[in-house]
This record gives sequence, C-alpha cells and structure tokens, in this order.
Amino acid sequence: MYTEPGPPTDVQCPQQPLDVSLHISWTAPTNPNGRIAEYQINVNSAGYSNTLKTGSPNNNHNVLGLKAGLIF
Repeated sequence: MYTEPGPPTDVQCPQQPLDVSLHISWTAPTNPNGRIAEYQINVNSAGYSNTLKTGSPNNNHNVLGLKAGLIF
C-alpha cells in the first residue's frame, strides 16, 4: 500500500529575491514515507511555469534562471 509522504515544512524564501535567482530552504517532512532522494520545486508566475528537481536530499536549493520583473 502506498502512503503519500508529508510535505516539507517551514519553507523559507527571501522577501526580496534577486531578479533572476533565489535561495529557498525548508524542513524535511515529519512523515517522509521512506528515504528522501530529492525534492521537487514548482516555480510559477504569470506566463511562466517550471518544475525543478534538487537532485539531492539537501533541505535548501538555489533556484536560478528566473525571469526578471515577474512575481513568483
């Protein structure tokens, strides 16, 4: 039986990110449902959508390649 893992908590993102990048961090889920191999980050704004995979179980990531002037 598959059990959906819990979400990360305490997600932190700067109030004023740089124009084209930002650093986010989080706390691992309380109920991870096994070993965490990587996280998926969904980045969305008007006319822009991207899904990133962190490639590691680290609890922070630099999101690069954002579009300047958009609100994410």
